[in-house]
Amino acid sequence: ANALLVRLLEISLRRLGTGAALEALTWLEPFIRTVVWLLAVLSFLQFQGLPFSALIGALAGAGVGLGFALQGPAKDFITYLTILFDKPFEIGQLLHFDDVWGEVERVGIRATQLRSIDGERVIVNNAGLMQKTLRNFGSLEQRRLVQRFGLAIDTPVQLLEEIPSLVRAVVES
Repeated sequence: ANALLVRLLEISLRRLGTGAALEALTWLEPFIRTVVWLLAVLSFLQFQGLPFSALIGALAGAGVGLGFALQGPAKDFITYLTILFDKPFEIGQLLHFDDVWGEVERVGIRATQLRSIDGERVIVNNAGLMQKTLRNFGSLEQRRLVQRFGLAIDTPVQLLEEIPSLVRAVVES
């Protein structure tokens, strides 16, 4: 039943022609299998003579407890699905988030990994990432970066005349 359901979903998504949806199916396959097994176990218990109302009551109580316990992971998973389907950014794109400039290296279920311009690895919680303003510079062909630097008041004129060529050499390298 698991294989059949996953195969039917895969065929349907291929007809739609979206590669992102097929990628999402790969990530959702364990969840689909869990739901199918849960339904199979519930059906089995009902056929074994367990009163259905008692089973529903027990599941409702367990569901309330699990609901409180899984609030955080559920929020992370929903945010992951939002990132997966809305595609606000992709791997390899340059993002500006809070005070971090970085390239997206990996998008996980709980967090996204960025490689900052300084070279450090920054891990940002997906829920936090989607709650704040996110600037995506991935689709820009050219970027402009304003860099300010100061000079001492007693800098010699000859050195001041060399500054444009020194800056150009640094930028071009």
